[in-house]
Amino acid sequence: MRVGADLFFLKKDHIVNQHLIDIESLAPIRINVRSDFNNLQERIIPVNLLRHMTSVDVINTQYGQINSLLTLRGQLFSVPTISDASSPYQSRRRKVGPGSRMGGFTRILWSGYVTPDLVLALATDHSNMGSHAWYLLETSGPSFSVAEPEPTPILTNITSVYVEMIAFCNLLVAWTDTDGDVHVMDLQEVVNGTVLHSVLPKVNNLGSPVAAIYGLELHVNGDLLAITHAAKNSFVIVTLAKLTKSDGDIEVDMVQATSDNYNSVDVFLSEDTMYFFSDQDIVNDVSSPWGTRAPMPHFEKPLSVYALPLTSNPDLMVTIPELNKNLAEENAEGTELVETSPLVFELSNLVQRSYRLSFIPSGNHFKILTANSGLILLGTVQGGNAMIIAWFEKIPGSLPIEVPIVSLDGVEYAGVTNNRAYFYLIKNDKLFVYENSLEEVMQLSEGIQPYYAHTANLALHIQPQLEYMQMYTDAWRLLRDYFYDKNMHGVDWPNIFYRYLPLVKRCAKREDLDDVLRYMSSELSALHVFVYGKSFGGVFDVCRSLIIEVLTILLFFDERG
Repeated sequence: MRVGADLFFLKKDHIVNQHLIDIESLAPIRINVRSDFNNLQERIIPVNLLRHMTSVDVINTQYGQINSLLTLRGQLFSVPTISDASSPYQSRRRKVGPGSRMGGFTRILWSGYVTPDLVLALATDHSNMGSHAWYLLETSGPSFSVAEPEPTPILTNITSVYVEMIAFCNLLVAWTDTDGDVHVMDLQEVVNGTVLHSVLPKVNNLGSPVAAIYGLELHVNGDLLAITHAAKNSFVIVTLAKLTKSDGDIEVDMVQATSDNYNSVDVFLSEDTMYFFSDQDIVNDVSSPWGTRAPMPHFEKPLSVYALPLTSNPDLMVTIPELNKNLAEENAEGTELVETSPLVFELSNLVQRSYRLSFIPSGNHFKILTANSGLILLGTVQGGNAMIIAWFEKIPGSLPIEVPIVSLDGVEYAGVTNNRAYFYLIKNDKLFVYENSLEEVMQLSEGIQPYYAHTANLALHIQPQLEYMQMYTDAWRLLRDYFYDKNMHGVDWPNIFYRYLPLVKRCAKREDLDDVLRYMSSELSALHVFVYGKSFGGVFDVCRSLIIEVLTILLFFDERG
């Protein structure tokens, strides 16, 4: 049985001698009150790529289909890429995790393809109080589901990982955490039950601390890791970590690659060369007792493109596809092939060996999308417009020419896949995928329609109560990993987790969860710990004028005594 009541707005004329008159002429005030149980129902949220996506990877399957791996608000999807002119017969979209009725149970933070059927995923381990953990998940069916056993992490109980600074290539993954450590894990022996995991040294060969990490980049063969970090004098430099597997361990040699007299950012490692942006050539037009690089108001900030050879005889620039085709035809006719020697890195005196690519003018560059022996592709801003621009040799031995590829008006994000075979752009809530090859880039310059991920009508299924549990666990873990005092002010922090956990199970709406988070964080007795949140929707759905009318009624009865 449901019991309800109508609320009326009463004026003084309606009350005579403490009795109501003319009640039939009154219309009830329209106030929509929703039950708290409504907030516990499953929610279906349309995907917004810019808002929900935390990682993307692209791979070419054995059937010639290009698939995209999208991490969206803690959930993982494998979707095909399509074009307006492509065949309607495409591989279907798959949800990799979490499974049905489990949205919010665990949060997948990052993912990358190992093979078309296997992905590496960073997710929260709810069995270990929300610690981050690495998983290998199959794309054939949803993991973390009700019907299937929960997947076993290959590495768990790790400190909070900075998702935007994960590098993954050739079965090697590198990441940094809230402690400022750089970790490397090799997946080669995972199938045999062995996990090679190493924490890199915090000082390079020149004594510069490897801290305040800004970015990580792995070489395609997994032998080098480029670490962009702050030097002692706060300039941003690059340190190369040479990784060698030996006797079940990873040996590391930390070599500083750029000088601490200028900034070096956005590293891209090709097979034998490191490309990066640098501001070492810029000067300002204001005299200063601290030199020309002092950050004055007229300090110019264009970036130039630099190259650092990593071998004794690198292939610096640029191979023409027609020449490759001719060589292939000659080899097919029986020309003797020259066996290529294995790649040997020469990492001595790196700081003095970099040089500027003078054919690329300085500018407001923001991303190296690809750089190899056949193509240099940059994201840059010219005249206020974002552009993708390519440089390549039209005639062997001549200076590379500049070819504007595509305007990026309205583009919200740009990035490169883990295997560097593709780059992608987000525009108008579509994920456009481009192959990192000279042939396709030249087709793009002619306006040929690109491929895009099939995300139309893709939706996230969220169980609010499960998500509240995950949010509570995340909040507890973030305080554990980020709080300035590792001793947590002497509080038994694991015990606090279990003390307030039963209250989370009784939360019917987001406001209830915020209260529990305030109780939990108040145990630290820290002034600068706050709880901010946004509910799915308020309990009362009324306009401001109706609220004023209700307040007027309350004031009226209060005046009457």
